[in-house]
Amino acid sequence: MAETAAGRCLALHGELDSAGAAQLQRAVEGLAPDTRELTLDLTGLTFLDSSGIRAILGCRQIQTASACSLTLLGAHGQVRDVLTRLGLLERLTVIEAEPAITPTGACGQRVRSRG
Repeated sequence: MAETAAGRCLALHGELDSAGAAQLQRAVEGLAPDTRELTLDLTGLTFLDSSGIRAILGCRQIQTASACSLTLLGAHGQVRDVLTRLGLLERLTVIEAEPAITPTGACGQRVRSRG
């Protein structure tokens, strides 16, 4: 997790599947009471399945209940395709960004790294 001028940012890397989804939700639950703005940096994410979608929507629900905004940064490739097909790009706050140049993405520390 990295602190930014706008709040906190979690950089996701590799695959967001059932194994990573639980880890993501635990991380967001831990941040919820003290965070007003949370960004999920997706620039390093290469795969997103239904478990990952549920995790992102769960994060949104946690953040909404805590009066915190949630922003997705840099969805591209398969991840963007899935979000588009499900109509989530229109329902979530999404910021465009190029795929990560550094191993930790646009906002710093990795949350999960797999495959």
